[in-house]
Amino acid sequence: MKGRSEDKEHVMVGHTDWYRQAGRRPLREEGFTPELMQRIEAASVSPHKGNARFSRGKRPVFLLLASAFVICILIWQAGGINGLQTLIPKGHPLQKAAARPSSEPTVEPQVYSPPVGSAEFEFSGKKYYMPLPLDRDKRIAYAVETSQGILWSPAPHGVNYNKYLFFHPTEPRVLYLSSKENSELSATSATKVYSYPLFASDENTYNYVSGVFGVGDYAIVMSYSKTVGTKASSKQILSVVDVRKVVPGGTVVPRELFTLDDPALNVYRSLTAIDKQHGEFIMLFSVADGEGGYGYKAVVYDFDSGQKHELNAQFQIQESTVTYETDGEKRNIEIFIKTGEQWYLDWMNEEQNSR
Repeated sequence: MKGRSEDKEHVMVGHTDWYRQAGRRPLREEGFTPELMQRIEAASVSPHKGNARFSRGKRPVFLLLASAFVICILIWQAGGINGLQTLIPKGHPLQKAAARPSSEPTVEPQVYSPPVGSAEFEFSGKKYYMPLPLDRDKRIAYAVETSQGILWSPAPHGVNYNKYLFFHPTEPRVLYLSSKENSELSATSATKVYSYPLFASDENTYNYVSGVFGVGDYAIVMSYSKTVGTKASSKQILSVVDVRKVVPGGTVVPRELFTLDDPALNVYRSLTAIDKQHGEFIMLFSVADGEGGYGYKAVVYDFDSGQKHELNAQFQIQESTVTYETDGEKRNIEIFIKTGEQWYLDWMNEEQNSR
């Protein structure tokens, strides 16, 4: 009876001591050490006076339970079966056995998590973000979708943001091209396309980019120059970038199409439009018909050749599109900029009527 009582006390104390010293995180807290494991194992296998029955009958069961407990703790701490292999030394046979090929992808999907201050865009249902320092103006950060990726330009650092006459950049405007697969528009993963000179003529006249637009294989860039302290800016220049020519380490200089300084563009409801399908830019000039009304004269610029020609057709103007027919084909193209003065007067009237 005394032997049985000693056996029972020894086993129960061992179990209680195990949990008490191990704590909730036995592999990471100070109470559980390799030395303690050895003492427990030694206690379970060493012969004791009067406990032969325990040694022969209960010792294997105790060892099995203790081993199972330790294995469960290891798996839990390692984050599951797959994480357990990180605890196995390199070169160990178990390490090789654990590293079996899997049919599931091992690369985690990119998480859309724009930092504070980022400029955000969306093309074809996918969101993109451009990380910017907090001292940059997101309103002048541009990005457009093209056939070869996302062409974008971060807002350059500038001074006097709230003073139109004295605002100017302190670093050049740069164009980049990024893969459509990358949600983050970053210079480290993009291809540099072109860097505009900081100065236009002298050290007081700067180059500016006022807009970027995607047209299939091309990007249209609007730019101008302005002298600090003056209201007047230079003529707006429309240039095109052939994104098919962009290669790492190369430079694609925007090719000038024309300038928006033609007085005829200010007449009545003149406008410009883009035919993305055919790679054309169309200028529609309002022309008086001699009967108190206006018609349209059209000039077409071809992106590929850089050539222009006049287009004879009947044009129908909607809110944001232009419809016309040429060579038996009916086309519906997007309005780019409404330049005529009547567009502005129409907008002013709508604003006054809505008050």
